[in-house]
Amino acid sequence: MITDYDCWKDDGEPVTVEIVNGHLKANADNAGRFLVSIVASLEDEIQAEELGTWLKGSMKYSIATARDAWDPEVVKKISYILSHVVNS
Repeated sequence: MITDYDCWKDDGEPVTVEIVNGHLKANADNAGRFLVSIVASLEDEIQAEELGTWLKGSMKYSIATARDAWDPEVVKKISYILSHVVNS
């Protein structure tokens, strides 16, 4: 994430790790609130499966590794978003 600091500047207040970490946390908090508001505003379309219909089937060939070489832990992690691929 961008912290908005110009490291090349010689004048002004020195930048500390605490200041940078504070900005990173604020940026992460803002991003989280943004995502929650976006998903909440699209909830009806998501539930009705009307959102992104043009993407349907686009992940069909997204995994190139042979099925017998799939790591079960990885399959478990990606099955949330690719259940139609890993469970087929």
